[in-house]
Amino acid sequence: MGEVPEALYELLLRDGRVEPNAVELSILVFGGGCFVIALLVLVLDICVFIVRGRSFLGYRHGFRRSVIAVALIPAAAGIVGMIGVGVDVIQPSRTSCVTVGVAWQTLITVLMGLPGANADEPDEDEPATGMELV
Repeated sequence: MGEVPEALYELLLRDGRVEPNAVELSILVFGGGCFVIALLVLVLDICVFIVRGRSFLGYRHGFRRSVIAVALIPAAAGIVGMIGVGVDVIQPSRTSCVTVGVAWQTLITVLMGLPGANADEPDEDEPATGMELV
């Protein structure tokens, strides 16, 4: 029973790898790692939204939307991570967990067509043309 939590601890905080031969449920451990990283990124985005009033992921946070996002987005990142390891596209490492956890959130904003994910709109932080070095 304690094999999966110990392997998840090793993946995220110690060794940074999951050995498929050593852990029977290595795909589940990697999916859990992707879930944890995606959850941390989403919590960070919510904190930034509360402090600055703007989400760096482009989400419009409200209580109901945030609860739904916290329930679904990390779970989807975990499933994507498990599928990636299962078809041998992703190596089961900490770096891959971070990549899937962050990239999935960015990708889902583009796929869902959320406002703020549109690259055609100029960013507020970008300087006007010709004023880059002033």
